[in-house]
Amino acid sequence: MTIGPSSTDPRLDGLEDWIAAQLGPAPNFKGVRYFSEYLRLFGDQLGSIRRIVELGVAEGASLLAWTRLCPDAVCLGVDLHRPARLESALERLGIEERVELIIGDHDEPEGFASAIPEGVDLIVDDGSHLLAPTKRCFLTLFPRLRPGGWYCIEDWGAGYWESFGGPESGVHRLIYELVDEIAIKDRMKPEAGRFRIPVRQPVPIEEMRIKGVEPIVFIRRKQP
Repeated sequence: MTIGPSSTDPRLDGLEDWIAAQLGPAPNFKGVRYFSEYLRLFGDQLGSIRRIVELGVAEGASLLAWTRLCPDAVCLGVDLHRPARLESALERLGIEERVELIIGDHDEPEGFASAIPEGVDLIVDDGSHLLAPTKRCFLTLFPRLRPGGWYCIEDWGAGYWESFGGPESGVHRLIYELVDEIAIKDRMKPEAGRFRIPVRQPVPIEEMRIKGVEPIVFIRRKQP
């Protein structure tokens, strides 16, 4: 079974078929289309990833894929339900100690934030795709990243759909706010005139990359 187009990166060869063999049908799995973007981001550093957090596990396909692509990583998945087929697959593969599943509401990150250790390499938000919960999760969990770690918000383009908020209230509005945050030093200068904002400590964002073909925004925590 092939879910998406084939990838030119050999690390993704056979991934979709392997996921299907382990879990069966996984309609929420985006396949190699999305993972190709992560591989382009990390390049040869992919193998150095040690801690991954995924918000929104669904059937568990993406979380299982991360265990294969990052064989030394410990993965933590957060969702409203624990996917039974994933738990069975982890036990069958003998990797249940590398994956922790916790019950948590995307709209209430304070309820599960304590379960996420500091020094995470990668956080992937594939949760509700709604503005308010996604923003709360970002503000709560971004500090859990190690310096140089990445926070990734998937499917930001869905924010333009009416069911996800629409043009004025969709999750893509968070991207605008993050751009404002990156520019905060200029916004605090006297030259900003009547648009000047009070001096405050900015969110430590080093860079942000926006992908449109597969709508993912990658936000990197500033390094010392």
